[in-house]
Amino acid sequence: VAGAAVDGETLLIETAERCTPWGKKQKQTVVVRRPDESGGEVKGGAERWRQMLSVLLDNALQHAPSGTGVILTAARKKNRLEIEVIDHGQGVAEEDKDRIFERFYRADKSRTGKKHFGLGLSVAKELAELHKGSLSVSDTPGGGATFRLVLPLEAKKPPKPAESEKAD
Repeated sequence: VAGAAVDGETLLIETAERCTPWGKKQKQTVVVRRPDESGGEVKGGAERWRQMLSVLLDNALQHAPSGTGVILTAARKKNRLEIEVIDHGQGVAEEDKDRIFERFYRADKSRTGKKHFGLGLSVAKELAELHKGSLSVSDTPGGGATFRLVLPLEAKKPPKPAESEKAD
């Protein structure tokens, strides 16, 4: 999938800043835990990665109880950047874990408003896979859901030799 590579750390911070106003309305905070080392550059279009992270953050903010926070973490693992969106809401029932990434599926049957079509997580997963990444869900210890987005990092190209080095 075409698109310029984007710095993973910048991606996290910008997306969290975009979602912070909505979180404040819900009396929630978005806490960003950046990687110890440079996150590297993720492949593909920055806007698509922001879209995926925004879906995950929006979902977490909607399901986390008022007054709690949503945690956005990142860790570099070899040639991948692993991003987690962690909430302490009601979590995802075991029987729904395989289905929440299906189009139009809603685990929360009370969400019937026209604002919620059951497409966000399915679109995020499809975008991740198109970019050779992955999206999964697991339980948060103590309650809630943790969504893990794994992004391939752009391979570092060795620097080109200077003109003076070529003459040797």
